[in-house]
Amino acid sequence: MGCCQSTTTAAGSEGARSDLTPQREAENYEPLPVCTIDFGHTTRWASEEAMTQTQLERKREEFWDTAPAFEGRLEVWQALRLACDSDDRQLAHAILASAGATVPSLRIVDGVYDDHGACYTIPQYCLSEPTNLISDRAVEAAKTVDAQASMDSGLRTAVVGSPSVAALSSPIPIYRYDSDSTSIMSASPLYPQGSSDMVHKPIKVRLSSGADVSARLTPDMTVAQLEQQLRDAGHLPAGRARFFFLGRLLSPELIPARDLHLTKHVILQVLMCS
Repeated sequence: MGCCQSTTTAAGSEGARSDLTPQREAENYEPLPVCTIDFGHTTRWASEEAMTQTQLERKREEFWDTAPAFEGRLEVWQALRLACDSDDRQLAHAILASAGATVPSLRIVDGVYDDHGACYTIPQYCLSEPTNLISDRAVEAAKTVDAQASMDSGLRTAVVGSPSVAALSSPIPIYRYDSDSTSIMSASPLYPQGSSDMVHKPIKVRLSSGADVSARLTPDMTVAQLEQQLRDAGHLPAGRARFFFLGRLLSPELIPARDLHLTKHVILQVLMCS
């Protein structure tokens, strides 16, 4: 009796397994959702001014480091960066889903929204390289040629005649990165070396709100004094202000005109902290 019961059970199990044929299993299989989001990795675009790979990476780092301070949640920004940097679209889609982020237009550059309705906007330069990207070697070569030409000019002046002090002390052009126009430029500093000019000169400061304001700078003014000037003008709200230049945190006692070789084209950034 027990043997018959055992045989029946085994037959029933085999019959149940026989119903799950490969064809039936294929019909019941639910594939993973296909990622239809365009992450902009193949979008072709050109920056207003040619930039190097180093400048592009610096600009991306500046955006990802400062964006969470202005709007949105830090964990969503972190998920967005992982998703945008990933070459696996299916993985990128899963990262966005786990963070509760949605892309209504299916184009990442049009905006991403979290489950609280906050919008996250990612610039194209964080997604793909511009078509007018230039090599760092080409820039270094150009700087070397300009420096050599300046030295040769000074030597020729010394040999030909009696040079003026200005001719021998004129500064070699200093290349600086402009975070506003993402360009490489050759410009003399606001206060050339050895200058006794104490006139206040304007410099642009970008606030946490995104607004640009103008400040007045002297050769011996510190970052702390610049902060006080902005507070007196009513540009800074209550709280601790942190000044950045090209992603570098500036100490309160630093003297921008002397230590940073600022030009009229550069921008100082201010981040307000509670």
